[in-house]
Amino acid sequence: MEDITKLNKNKTCAILGASGLIGQQFIRMLYDHPSYQIHSLYTSSNSEGKTVSEVWALPDFQTPFGVKDTTFKNINGLYEIDEFDFDIVFSALPSSVALPIEEYLRSKGMAVFSNSSAYRMDPEVPIMIPEINPDTLELVKNQKIKYNGGFIVTSSNCSVTGAAIYLNELLKIHKIDTAIITTYQALSGAGAKGVSAVQGMGNVIPFINGEEEKIIVEAKKILGSVMDGRIIDKDINIITTCARVSVIDGHLESINARTLEQVDIDVLFKQLRAINSPLEHPHHIAPSKHLIVRSEKDRPQPRIDLYAGSPDWSAKGMAVTVGRIRKQSFDDETWINAFVLVHNTIRGGAGGSILNAEFIENHDML
Repeated sequence: MEDITKLNKNKTCAILGASGLIGQQFIRMLYDHPSYQIHSLYTSSNSEGKTVSEVWALPDFQTPFGVKDTTFKNINGLYEIDEFDFDIVFSALPSSVALPIEEYLRSKGMAVFSNSSAYRMDPEVPIMIPEINPDTLELVKNQKIKYNGGFIVTSSNCSVTGAAIYLNELLKIHKIDTAIITTYQALSGAGAKGVSAVQGMGNVIPFINGEEEKIIVEAKKILGSVMDGRIIDKDINIITTCARVSVIDGHLESINARTLEQVDIDVLFKQLRAINSPLEHPHHIAPSKHLIVRSEKDRPQPRIDLYAGSPDWSAKGMAVTVGRIRKQSFDDETWINAFVLVHNTIRGGAGGSILNAEFIENHDML
């Protein structure tokens, strides 16, 4: 077991939107976490009073025994609390609900780690992926000063997480001016009630409302740089097409990246495969390799590679997998083609927010 003594083992947390698929991943991943203890579970009036076992819908995981009979509280009850007796908030709320409640909690000095899109494009708020943009800690510091210790940190759209992790490493090797991203997104990305069985099974739906726009603006912000307390977007052209496919979990993405440089694909493959996690401090759920490179012609596949990440007992599903790395050359330009796979409710969901909390705590800011 790695040394996690930097983590404070007495932090308590509330989970908002706890009855949904991302909320349930929060419950599962925080249940045995060495640092964070689940304090309370909040949800809408639709699930208020129900127990965790009554709503559990993660197909590959059983309900954690110790919270099976825990009941959900109404989210509106947070407005009635004068002084909070928990330390951290993990939010899996819909954007419309998240907008007022996350701002309210920040104003009360709370640390809010959100999966919602409500504040992703707020200039004060980082879309944090620690392996990519650790310099966004500056925005957290600025919020803590402005909001009496409170801050909001968002994780990205689930598809963006996989694309950004791969493109960030590719950009360290070659100058890329254009990326064409086509996603094949799992049914779970729409939520437990998002796509009916009749619509989804055995089908491909070539439209996901708002998704293509989110990928463009979020990826540019994540890959950007911090200057004078604000983020300067990455100067890269991004073209997107998104489809919902008949897969339960796991977003597969075809990424074609253009460079005007010469590319030796065998050298590029070795360079990408040699990458290890850049995180300096130990993190409980951070994978030793955040980008895993496959050499097989038919990988990655959601059925085989969904739970990539080592060590298996803590980082399962936290690694992004890339494969079918190849090139196509036309005159003075080369396109680097690859398939990328990300677990949308773990690395692209709850796990991304938990890693953000660990990262910020390891920098003595939580």
